[in-house]
Amino acid sequence: YPLAGVAALISNRMGRYTVTADGRAIHQGAALNITVANCATFGGGMRISPRSRPDDGVLEQVVIGRLGLFRALLALSRLYGGTHVGMRGVTVTPLSGRVRIARSDGPLLIEADGQSFTAVGELAVEVLPDGLGLLN
Repeated sequence: YPLAGVAALISNRMGRYTVTADGRAIHQGAALNITVANCATFGGGMRISPRSRPDDGVLEQVVIGRLGLFRALLALSRLYGGTHVGMRGVTVTPLSGRVRIARSDGPLLIEADGQSFTAVGELAVEVLPDGLGLLN
């Protein structure tokens, strides 16, 4: 994951996105990465959304915006500690209801539970309360 992040930064794969939640615009513009998380970590322990909990019914949108190469590398290095969320150019927004993500300048590159997808159009994500039961 860290190597893929560095490769993405070097290739400057910034996209233009529109994110809406329950019909209102949450983010419009350029971003290196947009994550909608219901858990704190992904990618082998990167704390992309440190406050996220799988049982609270809330998604967190983490936008890593236009940072420049040095600051983007710094943000990438801070992912494992979750301290990137305090950086200028990184925003965290709690969301509920249906979230829609669209990219205006190319296909969406999507990763969900370790699986990678490419999609054209819009991605919709929605929390289903009590949608996952775990055995104790």
